Amino acid sequence: MDVGSQEVQGEVWVTVDDDGVGLSGEEAATLFDLTVRSEQEVPLLEGSGLTQVRRIMARHGGWAWAEARGRGGRVVLAFPKDVEVTALEAWLRNDPPGP
Repeated sequence: MDVGSQEVQGEVWVTVDDDGVGLSGEEAATLFDLTVRSEQEVPLLEGSGLTQVRRIMARHGGWAWAEARGRGGRVVLAFPKDVEVTALEAWLRNDPPGP
């Protein structure tokens, strides 16, 4: 598993790459939905934690999704870049103010 971050078009993306068994396109599309896995002896409500992540992200102007990979998968959390926080960070680093 690898965790990273990058700035993309005014957002900060936090990515989690997993080299496990992989996700199909359908699994990636529904990873953040509430689902029940019928192959379990006692079906448990899977995905509720990820559903909450998506809801919390949306309330704060962000979003979350999963990407299918042949081997493994990727989850991306996209946070909106807050101009006030960016200015405070620059001030704390003694950087000149941006535009």
